Amino acid sequence: MTEKVTELLKKKNLDAILISDGYNMRYLSGFGGATGYLYISADQKVLMTDSRYTTQAKQEAPKFAVVEVSTEKGYRELITECIRKDQAKTIGFEDQQSDKRRSNVDGAWRRSQSSSLHQDRRRA
Repeated sequence: MTEKVTELLKKKNLDAILISDGYNMRYLSGFGGATGYLYISADQKVLMTDSRYTTQAKQEAPKFAVVEVSTEKGYRELITECIRKDQAKTIGFEDQQSDKRRSNVDGAWRRSQSSSLHQDRRRA
């Protein structure tokens, strides 16, 4: 399934995509937990979740690197690490995310007004 995401990244000219909707996470990774994020790029497939779901995530999403959030490193820090590792400049994320909150991961992404898949440009 992540091959389709890789194709989408190329088609939409994105460096990575960030997914947090549970249904989309399950569809793309197999992980059925209630909390987490998927970060998918050409070089990384990362599933971030908390300690309640780490074992489940490793079993259900074997093609993803499972990273556990902690008090020292929350979602914001882990997402920022993924973006920096890829040197990603354009991140796609689900439409409903922009409706629920504005996000700024260390200046790496911000709200966009695109239609079906939101894209944001990282400041140089």
